[in-house]
Amino acid sequence: TLEAETLALLDGLNHAELLRGIVAELMFGSESEEHLISIIAFTDSNQLAQSLYSTKHVSNHKLQRDIENIKERLVRGIVSEVRWVSTDQMLADPLTKKGADCSKLDYVLETGKIFNI
Repeated sequence: TLEAETLALLDGLNHAELLRGIVAELMFGSESEEHLISIIAFTDSNQLAQSLYSTKHVSNHKLQRDIENIKERLVRGIVSEVRWVSTDQMLADPLTKKGADCSKLDYVLETGKIFNI
């Protein structure tokens, strides 16, 4: 559902922001340099991706607040971009869905290279 996808994205962004601060501290000696590390998020929910780049409002007020939260992060540059990817390109599926194909995730973990998404 749109609600579940939005909450998952928010959770991922919260973790990414925390990790960015830690990595900036390790790499540059200061969290103040975290702007040098971009956060690009991926979703396979086309509805969510469209909601983030649209001026239309959703009817659920809590969901609207969550979407506005993500939009604000984009506007302020905290998050560089949220990209839509097709479900067959979603690397996280093997981590969350039983029976999902692991081959693409295995490739990325083994080579350190990401294919075009």
